[in-house]
Amino acid sequence: MKRRTKSMIIIIPIAVVLYLLIGVGSQPYINTNVDEVAGITQFHVMRDGSIINVRFSLIDNNGNAAASDAMVNLRISSNYGDEFPISANDFKQYRLQLTDQPVIAYAWQINEPIDLDIGGTEALLIVTLPNGKVFRASDTVS
Repeated sequence: MKRRTKSMIIIIPIAVVLYLLIGVGSQPYINTNVDEVAGITQFHVMRDGSIINVRFSLIDNNGNAAASDAMVNLRISSNYGDEFPISANDFKQYRLQLTDQPVIAYAWQINEPIDLDIGGTEALLIVTLPNGKVFRASDTVS
């Protein structure tokens, strides 16, 4: 019985060290090579009362999450527009509520009133990377 206890005492710290070193369950791989960014994915604009939540991700040609410095231009209806710079460090890991899947995304909130159509208002996102690549995506504000 003592022999089993000793082995358990050794196995548990080794498992903890391996978990920390290997990163099991840690942040997914993020490609930060700006020349390999291939597009925008998961662009969503959602209204939550008077707040509008905006999120998008970048991907590389292999479908991996990507992060880059960029200039972001967002247009919602004819009465809202904003343009601002972001950094690769601004992309963070979030968990999708329904599936609990990790997603690397840039997210922000808009706290100013925006006139939205009852049937849905289109939002247009334009992301310009430092290497000149431009990506566009659209979503209907829900």
